[in-house]
Amino acid sequence: MSWDPHHADIIAYSTGDTVHLVDWREAPTNESSSSIISENNNSNYLNGYPHHRYGITDLDYNPNKPNIIVTSGKDGLLKFWDLRKTAKQRPILVARGGHRHWTTCVSYNPFHDQLVLSAGSDSLVNLWRMSTISSAPLLTFDDEQQLNNSNNNARHVSRYEHMDSVNAIAWGAADAWIYMSASFDGKVVLNHVPSKEKYKILL
Repeated sequence: MSWDPHHADIIAYSTGDTVHLVDWREAPTNESSSSIISENNNSNYLNGYPHHRYGITDLDYNPNKPNIIVTSGKDGLLKFWDLRKTAKQRPILVARGGHRHWTTCVSYNPFHDQLVLSAGSDSLVNLWRMSTISSAPLLTFDDEQQLNNSNNNARHVSRYEHMDSVNAIAWGAADAWIYMSASFDGKVVLNHVPSKEKYKILL
């Protein structure tokens, strides 16, 4: 579940393989919930597209760029969606290779939307740089090569491995460059965005 940071009356939540949008300005009826990402509802915009094979586990809004959300799934993938282009029935970007099992949670950096965190039941916490779909695209030589060689322009920046499944992640509220993760191994771990990535964004 995630509030839309650009529209205070809209909230997104997931059930199974479906993402719903609710506008609280509408009357509180069953019709106030509109399905935008679903495989089973014929009236939705993304009908028939395999979104997350085994279901959605988490979602988050881009804090700086309206109408962009990211979903994580039991298929181990991250998928980025432009809500204005749902008729195309496909995400604008898919991040692959980060997790060997369920991706349990995903979170945008609240200050710099180039950075995205993901965590999984495979005990991994991954930091990604999503330059090309951010509000301030950063294209480096490595990104250019990646664009030429692949449709998956999601750059894996760093990784931390717990001893057990990770069930929560959070960015620092006052410091854009720190994040924490909590795991069933009983540990809460604080990590920093690598200086190299920090200066790429700032400079």
